[in-house]
Amino acid sequence: MRVRTVVVPAVVLGAAALSGCTATEPRPTDSPDPMASAERIAYTYEQPPRSGRLALWTVNADGNDPQPVGDQLGQFPDWSPDRAHLLFDFFDEDGAVHVGRIAPDGTGFAQLTDDVFSGEPDYSPDGSTIVLSKSPVADEDAPGFTQTLWLMNADGTDPRPLLEPADAGFDYEGEFSPDGAEIVFTRIDPATGHSALFIVAADGTGIRQLTPFDDFVEHPRWSPDGATIVYNVQHSADLGDPRNGIWTVPSSGGDPSILLATTSEMHPIKPDYSPDGERIAFGCKYLESDNEELCVMDADGTDVTRLTQTPGNENNIVWD
Repeated sequence: MRVRTVVVPAVVLGAAALSGCTATEPRPTDSPDPMASAERIAYTYEQPPRSGRLALWTVNADGNDPQPVGDQLGQFPDWSPDRAHLLFDFFDEDGAVHVGRIAPDGTGFAQLTDDVFSGEPDYSPDGSTIVLSKSPVADEDAPGFTQTLWLMNADGTDPRPLLEPADAGFDYEGEFSPDGAEIVFTRIDPATGHSALFIVAADGTGIRQLTPFDDFVEHPRWSPDGATIVYNVQHSADLGDPRNGIWTVPSSGGDPSILLATTSEMHPIKPDYSPDGERIAFGCKYLESDNEELCVMDADGTDVTRLTQTPGNENNIVWD
């Protein structure tokens, strides 16, 4: 069980400062402007040693001005369309998982769900609707744990399943398309543990499979023009597998292609496009240290830049 605790912040360094530096624990800057421009990235920070306590943070896209979102613990943040606040999920003191909303400066917290497990929220482009995953069981290791996709109003009212029972599976990580017409999500095959990406209309009709089932496909995100889905592949038995890395696939269907492959030094995870579609932020897991940092690259997979060097772990990155 994870209980809300204030997490001590870690350094986030601009890319130009990384050469020869070591991880330290400074304070955030004194006068932030946390009301988010398109150059602000939200993420979670896990204090070492792998405490499991994930705190919400934001940072400029050049790695400067890291700011905690108050003292809020949580994960899977998502910017509101006007970038005035973040959705996220969090554990309560009884171990249940809820969706909350908070301003980037840590004010205005509101809890939007009140059941056993509601998580991984994402706004529709007009901000009126949230897609999220629900489970009747909170413990991911307990018998009966599964996830299905639901919709609810932006204030948490009128929760309803996205898919009819015959079409539903072990489904999570839903994200609305930029025009709000479709939702991409990850589906797990319980028999194999492998996963694949699917797309469905926002009214729950016309479900279609986008990628083959594999070990392990996750974290689909739309490009701002709606033409491409970016995601990552992580073969759990071997991080050195050449199929591991960040991939893209046309949202209309077609052959997936690798954008940034895992190397002997770094495994890229959880990509997300910048609002203009020109860059991609992602988690970069450095294999020697086993640390997860924050990186950015151009949308074609070139010009990879490491933004952070911390003793903890950055994850659950969202830019768009």
